[in-house]
Amino acid sequence: MDEGLVLAGLMSGTSCDGIDCALLRYAPGARPELLAYRETPMPEALREPILRLCAPGVDEIELMGEVHVALGEAYAEAVRALEEEAGVRADVIGMHGQTIRHRPRARWPFTWQIGSAAVVAERTGRTVVYDFRSRDIAAGGEGAPLAPLMHRVLFGERDADVAVVNVGGIANITWLGKDGRTFGFDAGPGNLVMDRLVNVLTDGRERMDRDGMLAAMGRASEAHVQDALRHPFFARRPPKSADRGDFEPMAEALLRAPDLADADRVATALEITARAIADAQRFLPRAPARWIVCGGGARNPALMRRLQALVQGEVCTSKDLGFPPEAIEACAFAVFALHALVRLPTSLAAATGARADASGGAIVPGDNWKALIARILPWIR
Repeated sequence: MDEGLVLAGLMSGTSCDGIDCALLRYAPGARPELLAYRETPMPEALREPILRLCAPGVDEIELMGEVHVALGEAYAEAVRALEEEAGVRADVIGMHGQTIRHRPRARWPFTWQIGSAAVVAERTGRTVVYDFRSRDIAAGGEGAPLAPLMHRVLFGERDADVAVVNVGGIANITWLGKDGRTFGFDAGPGNLVMDRLVNVLTDGRERMDRDGMLAAMGRASEAHVQDALRHPFFARRPPKSADRGDFEPMAEALLRAPDLADADRVATALEITARAIADAQRFLPRAPARWIVCGGGARNPALMRRLQALVQGEVCTSKDLGFPPEAIEACAFAVFALHALVRLPTSLAAATGARADASGGAIVPGDNWKALIARILPWIR
């Protein structure tokens, strides 16, 4: 019996707080098995220039080139560290990269993720697949969200309607209907606004509101919540995707608000996230029986309590189903790497609005390329 391939997945999200790395074993006809997961904090020497590159305006090409290579080195080290910890080597690495621009509705639509796949392949000796979003945009899609495909792999085939909410920097929702229908869309800000507030309010000492403690001490301002939810993004019907630039002004507005205490600012940001997710229920066919929350937001008890109060149905985290909430996206790009190699979909048209499901990804062959070709034949057959 074919024991399958060992896949490594790399993801660093819009919060720029860390590098998520996952190792999975995936055999034909089976569900992926998580072997190991590790989150490496983003080095501060990388985080600051990444955030500069994410800011609107004219970018320094030289800075982008340097960060592109340095991030590749950090990704390679993250894979090596997890492989050593798990005692297993990956056959292929799926690398999302760090998004610095996402403009699917521009005159010339594009998305841009940095992090050198060539460096990762050279340092690890493994084949690397990257640039998963561009093919979907070329097919007329938003290039996001891609997570719904992985959510279907992990949480599909259930006897009830399920919604999966990934709360990273941006929050996105996947509908998994009991009839087999799957689609998804970005719902609004996830942790992005909260993280920005906490970072500024603590003079950079903290990157996030740990366990939602600061938000729990404050009181949300309904006036500021309503003002944020007037953003035209929330009224748009899916398919739709967002960039951190769509929601960063919300953080700046809360920082400038003279009538709010610091805890109230963070509580207001949390309420914006929770209400954006809850309000997005109107785009679902019907109320789901269960909401599965993953991403960093699943670690925020204050947010989880607020979601349970606002949505219809049971609320749980992916941890309750055997997958660490922070590992899901890294797992997704591990699986998408294999899909790209055998020309299976890496995005769903029902989620992105593309003309058809797209098989994206670009490949940097590693030292194991010829052996890998032989290993993936069972998937092609």
